[in-house]
Amino acid sequence: MVKVSALLIFVALGCAAPPEILVRHASSSTGLASVWEVFLEEASIGPNRYGGTERRDSFKKKASAGTVYVHVLLRIHNNGETVQPFPLMRIQLEGEGVVRYPWIMDQASWRDKKSVPSPEVKPGQSLRRRVIYSWPEKSRPERLVLPDIFVFSLSG
Repeated sequence: MVKVSALLIFVALGCAAPPEILVRHASSSTGLASVWEVFLEEASIGPNRYGGTERRDSFKKKASAGTVYVHVLLRIHNNGETVQPFPLMRIQLEGEGVVRYPWIMDQASWRDKKSVPSPEVKPGQSLRRRVIYSWPEKSRPERLVLPDIFVFSLSG
């Protein structure tokens, strides 16, 4: 019975659709008198879950019916001379008349660990953050926007 269960779990994990990569390594964008330099490392549709493992379903967040998760990986650099909070929660995902704000903000480390909505960034310091959006399944995200700081196109 154990061998069969392990095989079924392996097959189920192997059948999950891989993320659809929208953008990888977009050029940097600066704004606010060059205080921020922001790099879009990757944007993808999926995976449609966050956190936990297959054995710890209570720690997972799964996209609800009719929605998908859009994962965005950013590298943020403070070019200023003072500590600045970076407003992750204001980053908009836009497309086809839809505007969404972050559902989950993560520290983008080897394990899932939520980030504060406005992490403090020291002068000269860079942070990586993963921002996850709940997005309508039948719509397509077109751009990532933080007014006065950046606009990234997600059309490849």
